[in-house]
Amino acid sequence: MALSSDYEVRVAGIVGPAAREAFADLDIRIEETSTVLSGALDQAALHGIIERVAALGLELVDIRRTSSAGGSPGSQALLASHDTQRG
Repeated sequence: MALSSDYEVRVAGIVGPAAREAFADLDIRIEETSTVLSGALDQAALHGIIERVAALGLELVDIRRTSSAGGSPGSQALLASHDTQRG
């Protein structure tokens, strides 16, 4: 069984209804200039979320692990200022 951790995935801008539907399995928080997707994810699920972000043409801003399977508190930045769009 894969271990999961709580993650926050931040994308630039406010996502529309289609993107919200694509991420219906996650909590969605709208902020002033970004949208934060959060939930308990194992590594395969995290990679799936990143692939969905790219497929929808969203700009990936940040990924943070907010807790680990061991329950340790805190936040660890995994990715900063990364754009999934290739061009």
